[in-house]
Amino acid sequence: MSPMTLLKMFPLVSLFCSSCQTHRGDPKNASNPEQNNFFWSSESNYLSIAENSSIDVLSYSIDLTYAGENAPTVDVIAELKIKLRENSSNIQLHCEKSFMTIKHVNVDSQTVDYTVLSKPQKPDSHLTDGTLNVNLNGIRMKDSVVTLTIAYALDIWKAGEKGIGFGMQGLHSHDAQFTASDRRLQVWNWPYYARFWLPSNDHPSQRGRFSFVFHIPPTMTALASGHLVEGDETSGSGLDSNGLKVFKWEESTPITPYLANMIIGKFIHKSDLICFNEPKSESDLDKMVDCKAAEHKIPFAFYAPASSTKLESSWQELQKVKGALAFFSNTMGMYDFEKLYLEEGGDVATLEYASLIRILEFRMAVHELAHHWWGNGVQIQNWGDLWINEGLATYLQGLYDEFLSGKNSFRDWCPPIDFGKEGLNFDTFDPLFILDNKRLEGLTVYCRSASAFEELRNHAAKAARVENSPRASMLLFLRILHTVYQTHRLTSVSTITFLKTLEEASLKEVLALQPSSGGAFSSEYSQWRGKFFKFGPEVELGKGNSLPPGDHSGEL
Repeated sequence: MSPMTLLKMFPLVSLFCSSCQTHRGDPKNASNPEQNNFFWSSESNYLSIAENSSIDVLSYSIDLTYAGENAPTVDVIAELKIKLRENSSNIQLHCEKSFMTIKHVNVDSQTVDYTVLSKPQKPDSHLTDGTLNVNLNGIRMKDSVVTLTIAYALDIWKAGEKGIGFGMQGLHSHDAQFTASDRRLQVWNWPYYARFWLPSNDHPSQRGRFSFVFHIPPTMTALASGHLVEGDETSGSGLDSNGLKVFKWEESTPITPYLANMIIGKFIHKSDLICFNEPKSESDLDKMVDCKAAEHKIPFAFYAPASSTKLESSWQELQKVKGALAFFSNTMGMYDFEKLYLEEGGDVATLEYASLIRILEFRMAVHELAHHWWGNGVQIQNWGDLWINEGLATYLQGLYDEFLSGKNSFRDWCPPIDFGKEGLNFDTFDPLFILDNKRLEGLTVYCRSASAFEELRNHAAKAARVENSPRASMLLFLRILHTVYQTHRLTSVSTITFLKTLEEASLKEVLALQPSSGGAFSSEYSQWRGKFFKFGPEVELGKGNSLPPGDHSGEL
């Protein structure tokens, strides 16, 4: 998510929900919700953004039916394949009941009891700690895989109509922003709103595969993360027996729920390919080549509302993204997703959904693209680690401009910061409350973090004796990121683990340039880490620590 658009978010409005809504097929087999609900604990203040560490959701298969353009709801059947991390008699998922009415739940094709739980939110929170508690009808053993099928009706919210948060969590429409001919339905997930439209383990460390089947009116089109399984993007797979158009999308790269995008609407679009080869020289890092001879071909498209008169100008404005994708692939690691589509959204923010980016401010497209390496490729273990994602995306957006023009543009929106004695601030548990200062440079996870990465680059360049060559220091920093990315690709990383890998990768690259500079780098790195990270004496690198003291967002 971009720092510019985050500043436009309006204040969150409180929501208070009723206590419990219970559904039981056989009361004598129903589990005790208060005993089993993983949110109902008095020992933590941060459970609204915690993961359920007892399960691992391997995949989400979502079948959605939108019967008519004016229908107030959609019908959904979600199939989740879940691996148990411990012996369990029940499964709990994040589920905000205000947005959905659950009809029935099956486990391995057998109907089971379930309870939809929620409690009034905590102060300054807009979640209800909603939980879907499913009875497994007996103990299932650790490492076994169960298939959970949940059928539900999902409300379509009009943007802002109920006044919860941004008024757009879950599946929402944008009738006010677009004309009737441009009606669209889309989801808002960031940072933990997937639970508003999909029962899920809604946490940044929870990675699974996603697939979508849409049944929609023939006049509309459905887009989603991943690749189109069959048919084309205008006709889909044809019509089903009810006369609805069918689209099937599948994201084969495992992603966290907040990265899963889907949008239904009426569009105009342009498309081509991003074609490039392995670079033979520094000047080839972002070079496009003839697609007939290209080693890498990534489908690229831009979708705009049907009534848009700016499709061509927007398309030209987004061409820079193609070079950025090649540049990041050639420096950090190959793009791990099957396409790169951008859709002009009606939200208040630009968002980095996997392979289907929502664009509000076109100049932030490279920032969101960078998240496909930092945030989507390498994910974080807890929200307290968010500085890694946003700091690198912010800095890399500017660094690509530096490659093109010699000027790192991240300073255009992030003025120099006087860190003083504070260091980076890790006490922000909720990503929506990171506005710790009305000035943009007060955004800890964006500008403060990007500044930390710039200083690390400078310290490494000094140790490697290339501090007087901006081009050499830039390439040194990119080689460091390449090693870190390859080490943690398609896994989740904590702050402590990330810093340890960053130290090792930096030392390796410095020594490659200056074999006698080990001690010099150790001194430079100690200065950098001591300035930006205030952990306390009990935290040691490489000792399995997950987060700095005070951030317990992953504990249950």
